[in-house]
Amino acid sequence: MSGFYAGVVAGFAVGSIDPEATPRRGILHGVYVAAGLRELGTGGALLETMLQVFRDAECQSVEAYCLPGDRATKRLLEAAGMTAKLLTVATAL
Repeated sequence: MSGFYAGVVAGFAVGSIDPEATPRRGILHGVYVAAGLRELGTGGALLETMLQVFRDAECQSVEAYCLPGDRATKRLLEAAGMTAKLLTVATAL
């Protein structure tokens, strides 16, 4: 799914439905908005559209992932009502 600003692709959102989950679960793989076009509401609009796609597909939940330090994505997801439920930590050996 793409978002446009002044006729130019400003960003996109990618998601899928987990084929093995019961009940159905949507997975938001990512939302991206071009750096110069952020803070215009495009990310929120893309996210809300993806959430509606999951609702229309009768998903009961949605999962999304963001990397540590990616505060912009975390804020976007939290603004949509999502909450963090897992923190994974790792180290190189």
